[in-house]
Amino acid sequence: NGIPDFPYIATSPGVPTANLVDYVIPATPTLAAELTAIPIVGSIGVAVNGIPIYGPTEGPGGDVLSRPGGFVECGGHNGPTGYHYHIFDVNGSDFCRFTENDVANGPVLFGYALDGYPIYSGNTEYTSSWYLEDASLFATDTWTAHVFAEGSGDLDQCNGRTDENGNYAYYTTEGFPYTLGCFRGVVELQMGGR
Repeated sequence: NGIPDFPYIATSPGVPTANLVDYVIPATPTLAAELTAIPIVGSIGVAVNGIPIYGPTEGPGGDVLSRPGGFVECGGHNGPTGYHYHIFDVNGSDFCRFTENDVANGPVLFGYALDGYPIYSGNTEYTSSWYLEDASLFATDTWTAHVFAEGSGDLDQCNGRTDENGNYAYYTTEGFPYTLGCFRGVVELQMGGR
């Protein structure tokens, strides 16, 4: 229903309200022939607690981290469409941080992307392969400000990787794009990509 399952302290306008949102997510995801851009605004997935996951942009295209003080617990905030995540564990709160026991056997399932692939979190061993090239655009056009450099990190352009068993998944990272950089699987978007 999009209501946080942790203590919520309002730092953005409005109070989260329950939203009836239906997600059509493939149970058996398929890798796409080409990458699909994620939308500038709107859902790119859903967390296991039912909260929508958005990409790294806020409003017209600025990076979510260029809006200091806009996040509450766990890297989300309330907006016109309801409460949603952009990043995970930005504040390091005990309410959303995975414990050492949680991650002892590897990353923990955070949610699912709209293409059906899982999104894992709680693992700091994987790093993004994106870097900030033009800081002057960080607050206005974060996609132009950042550049993907294949092999510079552990993850691909979409912020995912294929494991030793051949399973593809996305991973949250401390660096841009935080959740997904694009969709690697076949996805049907309800709104346009960037």
